[in-house]
Amino acid sequence: MSINPSTMSFAAVSAGVQTLTITSNTSWTVTSNQTWCTVSSGSGSGSGSVNINCATHTGRSNRTATVTVSTSAGSPAVTRTLTVTQTGATAFISFDQSTYTVGKAGGNVTITGKANTPSIGFSSTNLIVAPLPTTYTVNGSITASITGTSIPGDPGATTQFTFSIVFAVSANLTILLRSSDINGICSTPNASGGCTISQSAGDVSLSVSPKTITIPTDGAAQTVTVTSNTSWTVS
Repeated sequence: MSINPSTMSFAAVSAGVQTLTITSNTSWTVTSNQTWCTVSSGSGSGSGSVNINCATHTGRSNRTATVTVSTSAGSPAVTRTLTVTQTGATAFISFDQSTYTVGKAGGNVTITGKANTPSIGFSSTNLIVAPLPTTYTVNGSITASITGTSIPGDPGATTQFTFSIVFAVSANLTILLRSSDINGICSTPNASGGCTISQSAGDVSLSVSPKTITIPTDGAAQTVTVTSNTSWTVS
């Protein structure tokens, strides 16, 4: 029994199908040792072929599978192996939404996304709206630092992971919409992504102190303090 070829290479995405040709004078079986690498038929007889297919790979590192073809009749049994290599995916950081909205009262905003990088460093503009937390969560259970240090276990080497980071947004005491840009970056390998936290405008506020004044007989001016978050007139 012989097989052709003895090695195959697949891209990380849109890998397609490749054909393995088997030349034999007896029956045979075909198995793969990895679930992401599949064969179109698990057995055959005489000369024939099977298709080899690889699922999309989201991890950064190359991965390898072994496809084994063995005779199932006759003695001694003959075994041939095909080595399948799939290249790693390009490093990426993506956010699930481009904009996260929060009401004027503020509150916690959970930002989520996917990545395969060995680390993510987070930054934020307009820290009054959304101060940076100190950590974020990977795959629901791994705690990592926002400073860009390595993620424990480097899960992105083998497959993409999910991440979440919680921002505590303060109440908007202005009458203007306000926003904060959130960025995630990895320098080696280079990858980045981002989103925006957008907050509704606050209510108009106006107060005076004191609320009543008494003008003396000499007509001397009295001071009233006006506190507001917008322009105002006096009449």
